[in-house]
Amino acid sequence: MNSESGSLSALLKKYRKEKNMSQEDLANASGITLSSIKKYETGIRNPKPDQLNKLAAALDISPNDLVSYKMDDVEDILSIIVKLHRTCGLEITGENDKSGNLIPDTIKLHFADERINKAISTYIAGTEHPQHRWQYRTTEQYILHHVP
Repeated sequence: MNSESGSLSALLKKYRKEKNMSQEDLANASGITLSSIKKYETGIRNPKPDQLNKLAAALDISPNDLVSYKMDDVEDILSIIVKLHRTCGLEITGENDKSGNLIPDTIKLHFADERINKAISTYIAGTEHPQHRWQYRTTEQYILHHVP
C-alpha cells in the first residue's frame, strides 16, 4: 500500500493519534495483535473486513472513515453512478432537448427504494445543520437514527 494521505495506513494512524492512543492501546481496544496493527499502519498488510470493523469500533469511527475512495476524474464518478444504477435501483431522469438528448442541468438522481432517498435527504439536512448531528459518532449513525 502507498503512503498517500488518504491510504488506509495513513488514515488508521491519523485517527489513532487523534484519539491519543498508542499502537498498543489500539491493539488492546480492538482485540487485534500489536504486530498486525503495526503492519496495517505501515501498509505491509491490509485488515480484513472484520478487522476493519474492530479497528473502527475501537477508534469510535465508522469503518467507512478508514477507506478512501479515489475520485480523480469524471470516469471514476461515472463508474460509481453506473454501478448504483445497475445494482441499487438508481433512476436517472431529466428533460430532453429537441433532439431527444438529456439536458445536463436538468438531470435528477432518484432511487427506487424510498429509504435511500430519505437517508440522502437526512444526510443533506445534517450537513446543512451540523448542530443537529453532534451527538452521533458518525454520519451513518445520524442517518440510521433518523430513517425508519
